[in-house]
Amino acid sequence: MKRFLLVPLFLTTIFSSISDDQSRVSIFHQLYGVPYSPELAQPNSLKALDFHAPERAVERWYTHKFGDSSNTRARLITDNMEAWYARWHLLQSARKTIDIQYFIVKDDIFGHAMMGILLKKARAGVQIRLMVDDFGTGSLVKSEYGGEFLKELVKTGNVHVKVFNPRMSLGAFLKMPITLNFFKDISVVLASNHDKIMIVDSKRTIVGGRNISKDYLADEKDNEKAYRDTDVLLEGEDVISQIQVAFEEEYVRLKNQEILSEEAIDQEKVRYLFLAAKVMKRWMSSESMLNPEAVPALAHIIEELNEKISKFSLLKNYSTWVPFQGQRELPVTILDKNSRASAEVKDEIGPTLLELVENAEEEIIIQNAYVVLSDIGKEALTRAVERGVRLVLLTNSPQSSTLDTLVVQAVFARDLRDIVEVMPPEVQIYGRTGSHLHAKVFIIDGSITVIGTYNLDQQSERVNSEIVAMIKSRDFAQRNRLLVEKDLAQTTRYQVIRDENGKIIKRVLPSLNKGWIKDKLFFLLGKVGALFRPLI
Repeated sequence: MKRFLLVPLFLTTIFSSISDDQSRVSIFHQLYGVPYSPELAQPNSLKALDFHAPERAVERWYTHKFGDSSNTRARLITDNMEAWYARWHLLQSARKTIDIQYFIVKDDIFGHAMMGILLKKARAGVQIRLMVDDFGTGSLVKSEYGGEFLKELVKTGNVHVKVFNPRMSLGAFLKMPITLNFFKDISVVLASNHDKIMIVDSKRTIVGGRNISKDYLADEKDNEKAYRDTDVLLEGEDVISQIQVAFEEEYVRLKNQEILSEEAIDQEKVRYLFLAAKVMKRWMSSESMLNPEAVPALAHIIEELNEKISKFSLLKNYSTWVPFQGQRELPVTILDKNSRASAEVKDEIGPTLLELVENAEEEIIIQNAYVVLSDIGKEALTRAVERGVRLVLLTNSPQSSTLDTLVVQAVFARDLRDIVEVMPPEVQIYGRTGSHLHAKVFIIDGSITVIGTYNLDQQSERVNSEIVAMIKSRDFAQRNRLLVEKDLAQTTRYQVIRDENGKIIKRVLPSLNKGWIKDKLFFLLGKVGALFRPLI
């Protein structure tokens, strides 16, 4: 027995005498018969990429297909509060027109403040078009106060509000005939406008993953449920004309319903929205809060709004924020995709992403909230890896999927497990263990970056409308790579480790990490949930 007790002491002595961490890990692998790989032993990180290399194939591909006109300024925005400052600045600067499409506009202080500034601008003569999705923004559209707020915007005469693809009633849904096209019909019913677009005066726009809500626009220290996301602020005639076309197709031609109101103006709701915008602006500019006692008739509203905004203690630096800080003009292209509810078939995103993968020579980085690869996607990525391309996938783990129900978590975890099992072993697949990842970013060969709303799942690929910006710039790609590498510090690498004979030694796969029984039930839930994928 004493001999066995001496073994840990012996190993500890040897390990402590070795100063090099990599050597320690190597010895550990040899002692336990596990093949040593320096790459697996390193902390989660990206390999260095030569940003001074000659022109890459993917850059030549971009120039051939889209030209090389560099007339768009692009600012990368990953900080949630900066994302809100950017949107607020756009709205404040509007003089003629504002066009907005969002999947989600929450019935919270951020949603109310945005509607308040829209109301102010409309009364100043700015022409405004706002479209929200019925599924994503249903709580606002259907709530007693939220729906009435939207009607108050309409009553100005300068605001047109539409709801994309209003859902049929439950009774009508249950009466749908069970035919061979049943699931196709369901996808049309459930199709959403997943776009996030804000265009002001046909000069500037912002696109990306964020919706209008405290979960997307507040700092994680102020809101523990805040998401990690990415946007890009754009300025330039070419890019504006492209995104304007995308807006018009969804707003004018596709399946939506306009909100109308001939009722008298509700002064209390108007005051609420005006005050929400005023409270927000004063708070962000580090000015004193509104004093409820100064306006007794509105004291209850002011107190309510002051309490709501005071929860965001870090949202205080708007007065020093500027939209662009020396950003050079770059080649930028907007890619659009229509929803299943549209009679017109249009998908510029999926085929372009496949072409990017086929032209990659060194590295593909995919940072996405969901990774559910189609057979075509798996084959294209596998071919890239076989060509020697380094593939990095960063997505959510069950621990970070706070946005989703347990069933959705289980289904996507099951899909991710399958990807880990079938993809070549050199593929780096990471699950985020920190806050929920909502960004949708693709970086090809440190040269082309795609940022937008496109998830790697069936909803984005087949059902919803989506929009992305594609930027050709090594500097821009490098900034994104550095942020992705920073994110890797809060991840678990999923992998299947094999010995030299190909025998599996260890699996590190997505799980709840709450014990064997719960993990097995979670896995079974994913199998059952996959049967209802058209509804997820």
